[in-house]
Amino acid sequence: MSPRAEPVVIGWNELVDLPDWGVKRLRAKVDTGARSSAVHVENLEELSRGRVRFDVVLHRKKRDRHIHVIAPISRRSRVRSSNGRTETRFFVKTRLQLGPVDKEVEISLVDRGRMIHRMLLGRSALAGPFLIDVDRRMLLGKKRPSKAKSGRRAAAKSGGKAAEKAAAGTSRTISKKVTKAARKKAAKKKAAKKKVTKKKAPGERTKRGTTKTTELAMKKAKTKTKKKIAKRTTNR
Repeated sequence: MSPRAEPVVIGWNELVDLPDWGVKRLRAKVDTGARSSAVHVENLEELSRGRVRFDVVLHRKKRDRHIHVIAPISRRSRVRSSNGRTETRFFVKTRLQLGPVDKEVEISLVDRGRMIHRMLLGRSALAGPFLIDVDRRMLLGKKRPSKAKSGRRAAAKSGGKAAEKAAAGTSRTISKKVTKAARKKAAKKKAAKKKVTKKKAPGERTKRGTTKTTELAMKKAKTKTKKKIAKRTTNR
């Protein structure tokens, strides 16, 4: 007995490929309550030789994004939709790629223009290797970020870099201003010290000069007094 293969865990919605039709990353919702799968198409037209022609619309809002397909009809069947109405649908077969799984599935062609998801995966397509985690989504294929979001992210990154550069420039400017202010303060202190020194020096010189002059005058006075005394002594 061969060992059982590990199940492929998927979320409640995934991105699937339909390679035979050239459809990639189509948004699909997993619905275990529905037996058959369905895909949103427009311009549905039955052709001769048991064929059908239709356009697979890839995007809900961008209606111009579609792929033209001609496929053989596998069967016609009456299906009851989610709103309770019964209608006749065309069924076609094609390959489905979901993660590592590549299998042939039968899909009904229907108008799902009001629905968010372009495709519905029913029990027949999910039978076999899949295990559904209803609390998670996009487990096998992450959704690509839109151009607007990627642009905003790029702008945010560039804005962050610009902010860092601005902050660095601001800090440099502040440090330069602080350095200039410190230099000016130091220069003012030096200038003040020089002024004080210059003011004190002449005063000291004046005091010293005045003292010397007084001493000389006293010496001269003493000399004159001595001479006078000497003259008086001689006259006597």
